[in-house]
Amino acid sequence: MKRSSYLTLVVLVLPLIICIACTTQQPPIINSFTANPSSLSAGACSVLDWNVSGASTVNINPGVGTVPATSSTQVCPAGTLTYTLTANNAAGSGTRMVTVTVAPPPQVQKPNIVAGATIPQNRINFNQLFRLGIIVFNTGDVPAQNAHLYCKANPGGLITVQGVDQPTTPLAPSGVNVDLGDISPGSQRNVNLYLKAPTQAALDGLNGQNFEISFAADYDGGAQSPVGSITFSVGQGMMMMTPSGFSQ
Repeated sequence: MKRSSYLTLVVLVLPLIICIACTTQQPPIINSFTANPSSLSAGACSVLDWNVSGASTVNINPGVGTVPATSSTQVCPAGTLTYTLTANNAAGSGTRMVTVTVAPPPQVQKPNIVAGATIPQNRINFNQLFRLGIIVFNTGDVPAQNAHLYCKANPGGLITVQGVDQPTTPLAPSGVNVDLGDISPGSQRNVNLYLKAPTQAALDGLNGQNFEISFAADYDGGAQSPVGSITFSVGQGMMMMTPSGFSQ
C-alpha cells in the first residue's frame, strides 16, 4: 500500500473510532442511596449512604454538597427533609431522593394559669372599703400545684389590703401573697380582696394621676407571671377603677 493511501485510511478511520468511543459512554448509575434510620425523633441523626458508578461529579442537597462517588455522611435535620443525590458525567445525569422523617417533639403537658377580675363597682369614694374579686383559672392539662396569687399594691401603699378570704402572707412594701393550693385542670379559685381607698388628704395634689394594683401568679415554685392589673384614676371626690390584662 502506498504511503499516501495509508495516510488517507488513517484519516478516515480515526474519527470513526473516536466517535464509537464517544457513543459508548453511559450516564452515571446510582446503585444505591439510603438513609438509616429514615425515621427519627427530633434532635436525632441519620446516616446517608450512597454508591454511584461512572460519575464525574456527585452532589447531595440540601446541606451536604459535593461528595465522593461512594461514601456516607451523618445528617441531623431539624424537621422532615428530602435529600436529593445528583450524579453527572459527559453523557448525562441521574438523580435519586431519600426522605428523613423527623417526628415532632412530644407536647409537654403543663398548667396554664390565667385570671379574671370582677368589680362590683368601678367608682369608689375616698376612704371607702370595697371588694375586688379575682378568679384564677387553670386552663392547662395538669394540676397547678401549690399555686399562689400575688396582689402587689401600688408602691406608695395608697390602697391598703384590709382582708382576703384565702390564706395569705404579707408582701413588702404593700400587698399580699394568696395561697391557692392545688388547682386541677379546668378548675378555678375565687379570691375576694377587701381593700380600702386612701383618704382625700392622702391624695392631695394627685388629682388626675393614675396608680395601680398588679396581680401575678405562679405554681410549683416557678417564676411569677403577670395575670392582670387594675388602674385607679384619682378624680374630684372619687376614684375610678379600670381592669386590664386579664384573660377572663
